[in-house]
Amino acid sequence: MKFVFAFLLPLLLYSLTYFAPPGKIEKFDHFWFVLTWPPSFCEENVDRCRPATLNFTIHGLWPTDAEGNTLNTSMQPDANISFINDTSSPLVRNLNDYWPTFCKDRTNEWLWEHEWKKHGCTQAQVEPEDYFEKAVTLITNTISRNILSALIVGGLEPGDSRYQVSGFISVISNITGTGTVMLRCKNETLQELRLCVKDDAFTECSGKKEKNKTLDSCGSQGTYIRFPAPPRLP
Repeated sequence: MKFVFAFLLPLLLYSLTYFAPPGKIEKFDHFWFVLTWPPSFCEENVDRCRPATLNFTIHGLWPTDAEGNTLNTSMQPDANISFINDTSSPLVRNLNDYWPTFCKDRTNEWLWEHEWKKHGCTQAQVEPEDYFEKAVTLITNTISRNILSALIVGGLEPGDSRYQVSGFISVISNITGTGTVMLRCKNETLQELRLCVKDDAFTECSGKKEKNKTLDSCGSQGTYIRFPAPPRLP
């Protein structure tokens, strides 16, 4: 009997482990297309900043689940992203134009690698080169190209004035054709736009964790926030 028990115990422990209910599995649902307003970044980091362009640039393309949580688990740990160092490729030229770093102590290649390793690799649907191509396609489409001009036409011009959060949401929601857009602020200053993308199109940000992102970061719709022009750099 002791022999039988000693034989069966390891099998029992193995079966309990193998058939145990799994922990929460991250499931990709959509991307956050995150656009930086460079003048705000440079205003906050004057000593570290290269001259800022007066247009939105890419911060990242972040895989997210249906609730609005950005994903954390790498699904492509062995992916090869050496192509980002090929300065002769059209993709890299576009990345330099639309996805630059404004930190003097960082290179664009560092930023792209960082974004891939922190965010891009957490989904398995899009391989590295297609992931970066997707970001370029999104920033160069008619909608993204016209966000700044639409804001200016709507009376929200970069400078010293403050504008209500509702004004930004109204203009950007109208041009993207969605009812939602997430704003990120710091010190009552617009830092970023976060747009939801699914199947290569802008879509509603309807996840439970997405609904209050603007409120938590920028305040209520009636809050006035800054939309600065590029600062003078030393």
